[in-house]
Amino acid sequence: HRLASRAAAAYKNASIKFGRPIPITDSIRTYEQQADCYNRKPDLCAPPSYNAPHVRGIAIDVDGNQTGGYENPKLVSALSSSGWVRNGKRLADGKPEPWHWEYRG
Repeated sequence: HRLASRAAAAYKNASIKFGRPIPITDSIRTYEQQADCYNRKPDLCAPPSYNAPHVRGIAIDVDGNQTGGYENPKLVSALSSSGWVRNGKRLADGKPEPWHWEYRG
């Protein structure tokens, strides 16, 4: 997985706080990959845009199965204290995406 440089540094910092690399299922996407994601999963993926967080390289999707769950206090603390915020909302129903984190610095 790749990220924009500041987000990558914040991910590394969060992983140190977590005690190991935080497993992620998705990170940076090209514009074309974002379009493909939207075409396949329009209820979960945002429409393609060069401003989309995944396209900008400032978003990660955490693998909750390998982190003790999305609400694991150590995970949430490590990411939050490293500049990451939860910001994902499903497009279809507006419900939160607990796996989606964006770097805000």
